[in-house]
Amino acid sequence: MTIEDRGGGYWVPISPSRAAAGPAGRPAARDDAGAWRHTARPGRGTGRLGPGDLFVGGACVALMVGIFLPWFEFGSADTGYYSFDSTALRSWMYLAFFAALAVVAVLVLEGAVAWFRLPLWRWLVLTACAGSLLLTAVCFANKAVGLSWDVGAYVSLVAAVAATSSAAVSATVGAVRRRRFRR
Repeated sequence: MTIEDRGGGYWVPISPSRAAAGPAGRPAARDDAGAWRHTARPGRGTGRLGPGDLFVGGACVALMVGIFLPWFEFGSADTGYYSFDSTALRSWMYLAFFAALAVVAVLVLEGAVAWFRLPLWRWLVLTACAGSLLLTAVCFANKAVGLSWDVGAYVSLVAAVAATSSAAVSATVGAVRRRRFRR
């Protein structure tokens, strides 16, 4: 695939069948080299995210919701049951929330804004997801005597594991693709 910088972005050639029709039924713009389409970055097309990146974003949103769901409960049938979220007992769980929020923000910017480009952004996402998993696992394991886990603990732990594993796969697949593209 040839990629040329013709000013104002990158231009890549399109297939002859797509070039004949043009966008929205109009005739395609042609020059001496054939039909070209404009793209913001080489190899990124319109800047859309892959399915692994979308899965990471969804898991991080689930983690952010799960942090504020009831995590711990205590009580008995006689006195009633009381539950509270993870931030009520451990305020450092806000770090996991803001790490997941940063991941979602990076993914939205990377997918929606054509000029936004962070170096090694997939590795930054993986690091933030791994940090969220570590904080969530510590909060899950560090249960006080007399407390039992509630739904938020399970949702958050599963979401953190899903986000981290999917970010790891996405980062390694991205690295393999970059190596193949350089050759």
